[in-house]
Amino acid sequence: MVRDAYFSLGHTDMIGQLDQVQGFIQKWNYPNMTSTLDAEWGTVANLRFLLSSVGSITPNASLLGANVYNNFVCGRESFAAIEQDGYSASFIYRKKCAVSKSSLIDLEFLFEDNKGQAKAA
Repeated sequence: MVRDAYFSLGHTDMIGQLDQVQGFIQKWNYPNMTSTLDAEWGTVANLRFLLSSVGSITPNASLLGANVYNNFVCGRESFAAIEQDGYSASFIYRKKCAVSKSSLIDLEFLFEDNKGQAKAA
């Protein structure tokens, strides 16, 4: 069994680098495979790596012009899945605003209706 850990979400191009990290354990070497996820590649320390071919890459972002592979590390209750009714997306727009303890945030929400037209909520 693999211990509780944070999830690190990344790109499959990182497989070669991860395999070379000291202490990295590939998923197929786990003592028990019952708690693994399909996208899981392996673990090191307190991180379990979930990789996808659509993981985040920032092209030419390093000082040498190389791609930077972004890894998003999340813990329990740090993200949520939201069901969408009618198989359509809603776009939410928030105006720029200054946030302080004494001010309220003025938010403007725009939602796209099923016909693709923006409407104020």
